[in-house]
Amino acid sequence: MISAVIPALHPVPALVDTLTALVPAVAEGLIRDVVIVAQAETPFLSAVTEAGGSGLIIVPGERSTLIRIAAAQIKCPHVLVLAPGMVPLGDWIATLSDALAAIEGRKAGLLPVQGAPWLTWIAQLSGQADERLGLIASATALSNGERLNYAKIDAMLADRRKRGLRPAAG
Repeated sequence: MISAVIPALHPVPALVDTLTALVPAVAEGLIRDVVIVAQAETPFLSAVTEAGGSGLIIVPGERSTLIRIAAAQIKCPHVLVLAPGMVPLGDWIATLSDALAAIEGRKAGLLPVQGAPWLTWIAQLSGQADERLGLIASATALSNGERLNYAKIDAMLADRRKRGLRPAAG
């Protein structure tokens, strides 16, 4: 089992899309819990976490600090980190389940963004992952702030942050 962590530096309405996409993985037993970590509590975050049953951790700091502190507080050995608005596509649950066997120590898996394969290549070469990439890693390595060795996972993410506003019902 893994815990999902969503560092919400800038909570966007598409955060709901990310949470909704995680529900099947919770139902199948892959994801045990979901935690949103943010710098400050907002009415939007409070409503989303209450409605979705996810945890909320408030802590000052930049994205890496938020992830490190959340990883130290979760109960599972592995962490899936997704930015608000990033949504896994296809058969991602089975792909992630298979990839867990290879994630140990400082090894980490990257979920690439649809239409932006260069983000994964840059992360593998530089050791610095773009916030749009999904990340699966050891909770211990993340909580200790260790430099990770990235490998690509064959599950794709869609970026829902840039979608247009939905028309009003009626």
